[in-house]
Amino acid sequence: MVQVTSYNIVLVAAIGSITYGFSSAIISTTLGQPSFLEYFELETRTNSISLVTCIVALSQLGGLIGVLSISVLADRLGRKGLLYIARALAIIFFALQAGSVNIAMFITFRTLGGIPVGMFLSGVPLYQSEIAPPQIRGRLMALHGVLFLLLGLGLPASKQIILSAGYITCSPFGNIISMYLIDSLGRRKMLLTGVTGCLVLLAGEMIVIARGLETEGGKILFWFSIFQDGVTFTYSAEIWPNHLRAKGFSVSMSGFFIGSLLFLDTIFIGSSTIIGVAIYFYWPETKGIPLESVAAVFGDAVAEETALGRENDKGAVKWGA
Repeated sequence: MVQVTSYNIVLVAAIGSITYGFSSAIISTTLGQPSFLEYFELETRTNSISLVTCIVALSQLGGLIGVLSISVLADRLGRKGLLYIARALAIIFFALQAGSVNIAMFITFRTLGGIPVGMFLSGVPLYQSEIAPPQIRGRLMALHGVLFLLLGLGLPASKQIILSAGYITCSPFGNIISMYLIDSLGRRKMLLTGVTGCLVLLAGEMIVIARGLETEGGKILFWFSIFQDGVTFTYSAEIWPNHLRAKGFSVSMSGFFIGSLLFLDTIFIGSSTIIGVAIYFYWPETKGIPLESVAAVFGDAVAEETALGRENDKGAVKWGA
């Protein structure tokens, strides 16, 4: 018999999160390389702006498809099977993207490459939530947020994706802080603090812009990364009952890519206000509660703790020889 701690499994699984960080970050340097622009004739085409927009946006569309796919694949293939498929698709699509001979091929396989990225982005925290010990589940899952953004550090940005580059630069530091707060403050307090702070900071940014002054929005991105970024993944995976977790988490994470496609200040302000009210009045706390017992927070009946649940609480699970 080989004994593997759930801590190790969660940490290794988090490595899959790097796929999103690399895919999002590398495009900033790629679009700034003269050789890339020359090869695909992006400096001379009359529709170059539209093509660059497609390169950035269609990857998010692929990610949305990947996120939604786990609602079916995670239950049919299992969590490990889902991650195996995502890994295979990532290797194939990224290789073809790297070997593209024309802009149509590049855009096609960048779009398809977003599918495994979305599968990793949702599949990794889904698997982590189910095997991590309850008392430090938030901290271990926050590592997912750190890794999928860490590769963006130091990469220069093109003007088309300056917001994305700023997010990737700020978020690893914020997520590291979040790792040490989430299991002590709890999910609910952090989300309320995050939404309220972002609304105040965004209002200030809009006032500055209205007066004709320049602003970079770094404070909002940093605040968001501390109190909302990784916490959202954790909370969204915790609140669903076992038989609905994959489907519910899939829907929850779809907002990540929809928001990337439709980012507007007015939408952010409106949605954040609604979410803040919902958190305050309706969202329960899940800090330190085993997943099997979360249903009781919503008033549902729960079964007695299983042997597997007790093993997970100890931080270890046993695997066959």
